[in-house]
Amino acid sequence: MEDRLTRQAKSGTPPAAGGMRLGIAGDGIFKNLLGAAYVIAALPLGHLIGVAAWLMITTGVLVLTCGMAETWYAGIRPARTYLRFLTLYDAGWMLATLAALGVARSAGTGGGEVWMAYQAVAAIVLAVLLMTGAGAGPVGDRDGTVLLSLASATVVLIAAQFALAGFSTFTIDKTPADNTFAAVGTGGYAVAAMTLAVLVAVLASRPARTHRRTLWLAVTLTVLSVAVMPTTGAAGTTTPLLGALHVLIAVIIFAAAGWLTIEVARRRPPAGQPDGTAPSATRAACVRGAE
Repeated sequence: MEDRLTRQAKSGTPPAAGGMRLGIAGDGIFKNLLGAAYVIAALPLGHLIGVAAWLMITTGVLVLTCGMAETWYAGIRPARTYLRFLTLYDAGWMLATLAALGVARSAGTGGGEVWMAYQAVAAIVLAVLLMTGAGAGPVGDRDGTVLLSLASATVVLIAAQFALAGFSTFTIDKTPADNTFAAVGTGGYAVAAMTLAVLVAVLASRPARTHRRTLWLAVTLTVLSVAVMPTTGAAGTTTPLLGALHVLIAVIIFAAAGWLTIEVARRRPPAGQPDGTAPSATRAACVRGAE
């Protein structure tokens, strides 16, 4: 395994130092304390914000892991990489908080699930980015691996949502169906958190955020999943037309997530060319061949 100095030399850019390094380490320590609190006080905190204990514990473990990675790589990863990722992480947290408040106000429940699910997903993304060194170069996640993984996982999660909804609708024994339909609601919050993470990954990648179609697909996914779906779902209990619209929007979200996944996969550069440009030797050979 490479030591810190070797990995630092390979990064090609200076790591965070001095006060900035202390600030990054402090943020990681805060995540460690927050994750530990989620795990230790899972029952009272979960009861306070209306979240199941298992989600509190899962989120706590992931946030704790993220904090450890953030602290460990504070002296390895470039300062600008940390600033970009932490800014996006915190911006996504603020958006998730606003979305959770909106969901709680409109639907009465579910806000806590959105808030905790975002923290779980965002912690995974940030930890993977720091551990793999993605984004240590000038443009961040240049090969689109993180974004493609998140988009693909979102498609799979939405497909599972449809399967659970069908099972709860057409099963003969309605007792397990009631539990399954509750799982559909929880999965909806997970989808909302995933779309927020997809949007953060798009904003963190220069090739993705400068590609208009990719950016608008990510924004559309987030708005529909975080704002429109909970609103129509809550209103559908009293207005059947809005309930039908809720299902239609779910289909649109599934189609948009699939489109985004295909778009990201199509635009990924060939292996060995993380920035999508041909190596200089290859370009020279092409020029000579054309002459």
